[in-house]
Amino acid sequence: MANENKNIKELVSDDDDPTAEFEIPSFQSPVDDEGVVADLESDSHTCGLRDADDADLLSAQSIPELQSDLKSRTRTIGQLQYDIQQLRSKWLGLEAEISAREEIVSNLLNENGELTKKIARKEKLLKKRSASIKALKSEIRQREEDRALLEEQLATQAETDEENTQSRETAVRELEDARGEIETAETALADAEKQLQQREQAYEKLEQQLNEQQAISTEQSAALEVAQVEIETAQTALADAEKQLQQREQAYEKLEQRLDEEQALGAEQGAALEDARGELEAVNTALADTEKRLEQRDRAYDQLEQQLDEQRTISAEQAAALENAQRELEGTRKELHAATVEEHTLNKEINERDLIESTLEQEIVALKEQVGSLNSTEAELAADLHDARQEAAQLRLELETTLRQTTAEIAQTKKTTSSVVKEMQAKLAKTEQYADSLRFKLEDSNNVLADAGTESDNLRKEVASLAAKNAQLGAELDSARAANEEFLVSMEQLAADHEQELRTLRFELTEAQDSIAQTGDINTQLASDLVSARSFKEELERMLLRTEEEAQERISDLEKKVQQLSGTAEEYEQKLDTKNTAINVLLVELTKKSEQLESISEIEEVIQEIDDRMSERFDEHETNAAEQHDSTPVAADRDRTTRVLVGNIGEQELRFPLFKNRLTIGRTADNDIQLNASYISRRHAVVLTEGDATRVIDWGSKNGVYVNTERVKERFLSNGDIVAIGNAKFRYEERPKRDS
Repeated sequence: MANENKNIKELVSDDDDPTAEFEIPSFQSPVDDEGVVADLESDSHTCGLRDADDADLLSAQSIPELQSDLKSRTRTIGQLQYDIQQLRSKWLGLEAEISAREEIVSNLLNENGELTKKIARKEKLLKKRSASIKALKSEIRQREEDRALLEEQLATQAETDEENTQSRETAVRELEDARGEIETAETALADAEKQLQQREQAYEKLEQQLNEQQAISTEQSAALEVAQVEIETAQTALADAEKQLQQREQAYEKLEQRLDEEQALGAEQGAALEDARGELEAVNTALADTEKRLEQRDRAYDQLEQQLDEQRTISAEQAAALENAQRELEGTRKELHAATVEEHTLNKEINERDLIESTLEQEIVALKEQVGSLNSTEAELAADLHDARQEAAQLRLELETTLRQTTAEIAQTKKTTSSVVKEMQAKLAKTEQYADSLRFKLEDSNNVLADAGTESDNLRKEVASLAAKNAQLGAELDSARAANEEFLVSMEQLAADHEQELRTLRFELTEAQDSIAQTGDINTQLASDLVSARSFKEELERMLLRTEEEAQERISDLEKKVQQLSGTAEEYEQKLDTKNTAINVLLVELTKKSEQLESISEIEEVIQEIDDRMSERFDEHETNAAEQHDSTPVAADRDRTTRVLVGNIGEQELRFPLFKNRLTIGRTADNDIQLNASYISRRHAVVLTEGDATRVIDWGSKNGVYVNTERVKERFLSNGDIVAIGNAKFRYEERPKRDS
């Protein structure tokens, strides 16, 4: 056969019966009545080389046998031509189908990319919505905290008002008691200053509370404006989300139509999309409810703002009355404070100047001592210099005398021994060294004298400057004493003025008490309003929490469905990958089929030549051959069936058509069916097809061959049997060939 040595490798396909399009025709040799294969002329390689002996042998053969052989060959040739045409038509069909599948794959990939982009957009929108919800929650919490702070401040203000009334009553009593004690001056002034400080602190507390209330009211108004802006942004975000959801619904409808054409999963996706739409509509209704509730809440905030404005007007009136009293108090306070500060500063300056004078006197004494010591050291150094100069003069004289003596002695003793000369040279070197040391000492003493002179000059200058400073400080002390006397006079005048201011303050305190009572009534009203607003706020917050929880649950359900859709998209991608691999394998098989077609065309030409030769030889015997052929039986057509082994190895589906009478199965590449799996030997099994029967034979494998979970050495297969070879399991199927 032409394809005897062809090996079938791993073929992956998802079609029901892909082998019908790739069936390889089996070329059979002519068979006689006894089932023996007849030898052909092409097999014996004797075409065109016969001699006379061969002609005698040929004449001995029966003419009917040759005619039957010729007709069987013509039939095989016709069958081959028919198969060739069929293969060509199938080749064209496969090319068209491959191009169509490539277009479908590209469309699916584009749709998958659009789906992933839309899913990413939806995820971003969900994240934005969750962030806006979190921001709203944080704002609600901040508003709760602000309200709690307001309540605390109102409570503290009520307490401080009570304390202020009590302190004012005590202050009035103390002022009445102090009127009799004003003549004793100092004690009454001290008590009055303490009372004024306490009142100033109380007034400062009132001012702080009023400022805090104003700041809180401004913060509340700002928070309300921010909340309104955020509500508007949330509404716009919801409108955008609805638009995007509508677009996504349209895209999903398109995808449903396309997916329904290819696979039967569109109905489930449509139901899921309808559920998602219903849930989104429910979310939109819930958001509309929340918007209505927020509007109601804004109205409540407006009412609170009106109440706060009324409170601001009342507090402004109180602040104006308090400011007038504070101004008068501040005037007296500033004068008293300035007087006390001046007195303290003058006392400090006097003390500092006294300290400076004492330190300067001590420094002057120390400098005088240093000058005396320097003068004594200077006299000593001068005496030392004089002595050193005298010694140097004596040494010079001695050196000169010694030099003269030595020169005379050297002149006299030039002819003496060298030892005496060396001794004299050593003496000269010693005398020179001693002279050098004396010179260095003289230079050092001169330097010390120069330094001492400069230091004495500097000390004299410092003594002069200190004397000038001392005179200046004395003048400043005189002026400070005069200023102190003037300050005492002004203090007496301030005490008289202070008595008059105390009388006026008493009258103003009574008016302030009346205003504080009015503010207490207003604060009670505000507290009751805040309690009612707080209850209304709690109800609104509960409703918001419920709606937020429902929206969060729906969002989580939508996210789960999005994950499911992404999972289905991944499954589609995997299926596309498997189809791409199958298409690649089919393309490889098509290239092999094209090579087979070329070999089949060559075989057709050879058979045509053989047919022509045989027809020329048997032209003269046509009449006899026709008569004998009418008496011979016509061979029955062979039953045309397709035999296939279908199995799975891992995630791959494998289909192996039994295109030969003998197929080998093993792990190596020299087998017809190569299985790269575990527990499979190099030569594992053989599948034999004999007529209508097919059997499997164990080819000496280690792990054996199993048919329907039973280990066998040899077994005839029937349709539907399960053949296990190692970890691979195959189902044997027999199908009728489709008519072309």
